[in-house]
Amino acid sequence: MYNRYGVVWVPYKHEVDHLISLELGGSNAIRNLWPEPYAGRWGARTKDVLENRLHELVCEGRLTLRSAQRQEAGDWVAACRRYVGSPTSANGSAPTSSGGFYASSYPTASTIYCADDPGWEELSPTYLVHFATFDQAKARFPGYHLHQPC
Repeated sequence: MYNRYGVVWVPYKHEVDHLISLELGGSNAIRNLWPEPYAGRWGARTKDVLENRLHELVCEGRLTLRSAQRQEAGDWVAACRRYVGSPTSANGSAPTSSGGFYASSYPTASTIYCADDPGWEELSPTYLVHFATFDQAKARFPGYHLHQPC
């Protein structure tokens, strides 16, 4: 699959992901798999947030399965902006990040990272926790602080 996309396999740099996620009826067929990078604002963990949101919308009857599949396969970044959200200008409200927020559940951790802050990439995957919003992160870890503005 990596060869098919001309991508060199490097441990922990990509995940083999589904173009149409399994929760939206995607398959494990090779044509539905691609090497999705972890790094960057629009990396694998950001798409995971979208996959969960699209699944919720379909189950709630607010989006058809076919529409969710087309949007995920066609332009998942646009779908993410539409259904998960985009950053807004600073106005005193809670920080926003279209890719969500990361924190470590390790006992001595105390920092929340915006998804586009590369600092979270240094956290151990064992303790890594993703949140769609800053408020969700603060609710789980009230004593944590934001690493840097989003």
